[in-house]
Amino acid sequence: MAIDPHSLYQQALTTQGYVADPAQARAVEALQACFQAVEQGWSTQGIYLWGPVGRGKTWLMDQFRRCLRVPSRRQHFHHFMAWVHQRLFQLNGTADPLLALAGELAGQIRVLCFDELFVNDIGDAIILGRLFQVLFDQGVVIVATSNQPPEQLYRDGFNRERFLPAIAAIQRHMQVLPVAGEQDHRLHPGVERQRYWVEKAGQASQLAEVFRQLSPGDAGHDQPLAIGSRQVQVVRRSAQAIWCRFTDLCEQPLAAMEFMALCDRFPAILVSDIPALGG
Repeated sequence: MAIDPHSLYQQALTTQGYVADPAQARAVEALQACFQAVEQGWSTQGIYLWGPVGRGKTWLMDQFRRCLRVPSRRQHFHHFMAWVHQRLFQLNGTADPLLALAGELAGQIRVLCFDELFVNDIGDAIILGRLFQVLFDQGVVIVATSNQPPEQLYRDGFNRERFLPAIAAIQRHMQVLPVAGEQDHRLHPGVERQRYWVEKAGQASQLAEVFRQLSPGDAGHDQPLAIGSRQVQVVRRSAQAIWCRFTDLCEQPLAAMEFMALCDRFPAILVSDIPALGG
């Protein structure tokens, strides 16, 4: 039975306890129209969903992608850029590696879904300045989520003018929609599971029991973990979980790609000894 974004959204409201949200409903209408156009083989704009965390942007995009019958690809934006850099290196020596990459991608997919579009690197900014335009020219429909509107991407970044063509391409080829309703959907009840503990100084960490539950039949060990060229000290790690102190994980010079590698490797990450943060 064929499914579409609108029917999946209504199903979530009526049978899964989701809370109605006007901002989400407007996004669903746009995703529904995009879905129908793509499935009919028509030319259509992509969708750019932006807004604060917890508004359901990623969930909406994933429901859209779930409905697609045309070839598509869904990646976290940082993973996609890692692939782009790797592929451009492999295409070194080609007359126009970026054009070749875009043509290769357009030959494989009709829709490209990005989660958490965010630019803070001049190298990525320069690449994206042209890549987006070439992908749009090749007929690829892009659906993306971001915490920022297009005009704020790479704001105050070095040589930002090199990224302005990417912003112009997004605004020209994508329908930009705020998903900024008052509902923070992370706060609605789901499966009850305690996720944080406040402990007094000198109190034994309750994470030891949590680690044991997450690693059945595997006592784990405390050998440092190699991530790229760096060694991360651990309290305990197993195949299913890793437990680190805040200072050993969050106060080290780890890059976004290294954190992503950590998330890809371990289903559960425990962090202890977190200091009071903020003001």
